[in-house]
Amino acid sequence: MELAEQLYVMHIDIQTKSNELKSLKKSYDELTETLKEHMIHEKMTKIQLQNKKVLHLKEKKTFSALNKDYILETLKSFYKQPVAQHKKPDELAEKTTDTIIDNREAKLSWVLKFLNK
Repeated sequence: MELAEQLYVMHIDIQTKSNELKSLKKSYDELTETLKEHMIHEKMTKIQLQNKKVLHLKEKKTFSALNKDYILETLKSFYKQPVAQHKKPDELAEKTTDTIIDNREAKLSWVLKFLNK
């Protein structure tokens, strides 16, 4: 039964460290948000660190997913254009693709990255 006792001690140790890690992650996320807000307010994109690393504030653009309803509605509105614009299939395919991709909703966010100098 000594193995069971050893397993239980390890289990408790994992739980304790897991809770410590959650707390550390929460503090890290809070500090990250504070730093991002400061850098945005001060119009900063980089901070040089002592260890020859650079903290870089980067804009991240996320687009909404493509789904059947979105594609169908976009194509319906696209094909309501005059027939004269639909003569060349290659151009039509390219314009259709551009319309579908470009008209998606975009969400902008900011991320901090540690980069080498």
